Amino acid sequence: EQPYLDELSRTELFIIGVVVAPILESGLIIGILWLVQLFAPRSVALILMAAAFGALHISPGVHWGVVGVTIIMGYLLGYYYYKTRSQKLSGFWFITILHALNNLTAFLINGMM
Repeated sequence: EQPYLDELSRTELFIIGVVVAPILESGLIIGILWLVQLFAPRSVALILMAAAFGALHISPGVHWGVVGVTIIMGYLLGYYYYKTRSQKLSGFWFITILHALNNLTAFLINGMM
């Protein structure tokens, strides 16, 4: 279903999916929120960011239900970023950790570890 993933070891999949992707995607979320907020209200920024987050997860063999869930997750991560960005654990690291935990759970459920 996703032949390019077959070429990676479980360790490589883990590092990419649970460490690298959450960091890069969290940075993208924050960047989109910042950019869109320059000319649109926060609610619009959250919706556009959620759509972009969902679009990042479209690939061959991925069920559209998974993309729908990632759109919802993207919205929630953006919302949590707004709520935690001024607290001790910065918003970036808070949503990165949530994203990493979500990906770890998906790995465990799918038997990839």
